[in-house]
Amino acid sequence: MKFFRITDEIGYGGKYAWASGYGTLPEMPYLNEIGEDFRSSMLGFWDMNPYPPGMNVDRGGSLWGDCISVTLGWPHECYSGIVIRDLLEAGIDIWRTTEMPIAKILAKRLQKKTPPEYFVVEAERGIDIDYVASGFPIGPDGKPELRKRNPAMKGALALSLASWNGNDLFSPKTLATLTLHCTEKIKLLAEEKGWTNVKFTEVPVV
Repeated sequence: MKFFRITDEIGYGGKYAWASGYGTLPEMPYLNEIGEDFRSSMLGFWDMNPYPPGMNVDRGGSLWGDCISVTLGWPHECYSGIVIRDLLEAGIDIWRTTEMPIAKILAKRLQKKTPPEYFVVEAERGIDIDYVASGFPIGPDGKPELRKRNPAMKGALALSLASWNGNDLFSPKTLATLTLHCTEKIKLLAEEKGWTNVKFTEVPVV
């Protein structure tokens, strides 16, 4: 069984559009899933920097991709309506989506091109991280010591196959629902449908 982390292929400075951040939306349920420290940081930033609702598409870039990188805050990526449609037509459940409008387009080469609809995509938590296999010591309280990772084991965290809920689209249980992981079925679907600016990075499985 192969599992993959889904992200953007080319972020800031590439040929595809990217967003420097976004303004608050009427509903942002995904913020409840990222941890209180991150959530408070983002809300504090918006208090000091009130942006119009939606993404601020930065200068540079000449193509709209099926994944758009968001370089500031959570989510780190948003996905096009094409991706949503293809997943649903393939019978793949999506836990939750939130439409992410575009507030401003600074890239001149993109201003005359119609952008796709973009969405924040969340996946149900459905697998455990094997912290020992990922290089973290376990403390006296039975919890991983996250600041003491073995430096020789940097990179993707190892996932525990025995704990997997069987979904093709999922997120690790102790991470945000925005950290999308998937089976090879979705990777093959993306190749078949020609999704653009979407990257699949294989992660270790125990």
